[in-house]
Amino acid sequence: MIRVVRTSGGWARVSFDPSGRIGLGVGLERFDEDGWELWEDQWIWWRRHGKTLPEFIAAGLEVPSQEAEVLAGDIVGSWEAEARARPGGNADGLTSGCWVAFYCGLACIVLVALWGLGLTVWLLAT
Repeated sequence: MIRVVRTSGGWARVSFDPSGRIGLGVGLERFDEDGWELWEDQWIWWRRHGKTLPEFIAAGLEVPSQEAEVLAGDIVGSWEAEARARPGGNADGLTSGCWVAFYCGLACIVLVALWGLGLTVWLLAT
C-alpha cells in the first residue's frame, strides 16, 4: 500500500508492507518542491527495530515529533483496520489461513520423515 502525504517538510510517499513474519514495514520517500525525489526510500520494519515509528518518521521526513506522532497513528490505524477487515485477518500481519497452511505443511514434512524412518527400519530388518 502506498500513500502520498503532505507534511510540514513537503510531499512524501509512505509505503506499507505488512509482512507477517517481520511485522509492519514502513518506507519513506521525500520529494522536492518540483516533485523530484530527494533520496532513495528508507525502510524500517516496525516492531523489529530500535526506533519507534514516530521517531523514524520524524527523522526520515524531517517533521516535528508531534506531526510524526499523528502520521504514525494514521499509518498504524489504517493498516490495522484493513488487516482486521479481511476475512480471518488480524493485526499481526498473517491471516489465520496462512497459519493453517503452515501447520499443514509442517505436518506433511513430519509424516514423510516418519515414513522414511519406518522404511529404513523395515529395510534393515529384512
